[in-house]
Amino acid sequence: MSKVLCDPKILKCYVWSILLYMDGWILKKESCRRVQAFEIISWRQFISNAQVLITKGQMPTETNDNRHTKKVAFFGHLQRRSLFEFPRLILEGKITGKRAPGRPRKKWFDDIRETE
Repeated sequence: MSKVLCDPKILKCYVWSILLYMDGWILKKESCRRVQAFEIISWRQFISNAQVLITKGQMPTETNDNRHTKKVAFFGHLQRRSLFEFPRLILEGKITGKRAPGRPRKKWFDDIRETE
């Protein structure tokens, strides 16, 4: 049984999905103790995403830079469109209507400005 639980694919697919959604379960003290022991055993081999990227030969920030370049490229694509096309009107905020109450949400264009 322990050999099956050590397989990372089975552990991620079945065991963790069951344990993460056990909010509605009623556990006895013994069951709680066993779940805590399982978490300690299975997290011993935990490796962070940054460590995986470093061993792979990439820097951890490359993913963020790649996301930013794709956003800027898409922004250029939207700017080349006609002035009255719907996606461009949305981007420039020229759609009429009432704003939702509360603090304004962070806009896509503001995210592009911040990352420059």
